[in-house]
Amino acid sequence: TGLIAETYYEMNDVAGGIAFVRQAAQARLAAGGEVPQQWLLRGLQAAYGENLASEAAEVSLLLVTEHTSRQNWLNALQVTNALGDYDDQARLDVLRLMRLTSTLTDQSEYVAYIEAADPRIMSNEVSDVLAEGLAAGLFTQGEEYYVGVKDIVDSRMAGDRTDAPSLVRDGRADATGRDAFLAGNLLYSLDDFAGAEEMFALAVSGGGADTQAALTRQGISQIRQGNTAAGIATLAQVTGPRELIARFWSAYAQDRKS
Repeated sequence: TGLIAETYYEMNDVAGGIAFVRQAAQARLAAGGEVPQQWLLRGLQAAYGENLASEAAEVSLLLVTEHTSRQNWLNALQVTNALGDYDDQARLDVLRLMRLTSTLTDQSEYVAYIEAADPRIMSNEVSDVLAEGLAAGLFTQGEEYYVGVKDIVDSRMAGDRTDAPSLVRDGRADATGRDAFLAGNLLYSLDDFAGAEEMFALAVSGGGADTQAALTRQGISQIRQGNTAAGIATLAQVTGPRELIARFWSAYAQDRKS
């Protein structure tokens, strides 16, 4: 199979080669066999070389499902983050998964995380990410960016915690779900995953917020509580550009469960 796939790659038909590998992989799995890791790593390399985001994501999902390791999560998520055509909020949920799998390795990834979360809105989460970047040697205490972000989060962290109950009340009272979505984002950033789940569920049912973002974050909040089955069921409802992100989070949940 690997040699046949290589023939596709040499003919510049990377998509065809990856389709062949995926078909062969599914046949092996159906027969109770294992999928060789090298098939998937080579497919991921070929897809990345041709900027084939969808094919890279599909191979990556097989890689982290069948051969779970930090290195494979690193390979999978860095390629997905690089090739995925995501808005800032969708990318934030990719970066959150990278943080949980210890695959944030570059200053640009930390900066992208901080900017998407926004130190003015999710100050407590940004503070933790900033501290982790400093500990990893990717920021220095004297550099302008670090000092600027730290000043913002230090001024906002206590207030965000104080404001949380009133935002939750607003979220419960707003039938559109928009306020609930905002409250869910704040509660998630405070590591209150049960509260965030409630708010994101209200955002989904209200219909006035970004439903796909709310569904994704509801499922993630369930997973962060250890409610694996519920989280996977919620994430299975996600469609559109966030679908692959949801599938990666489901793969992570399954990995943590096993």
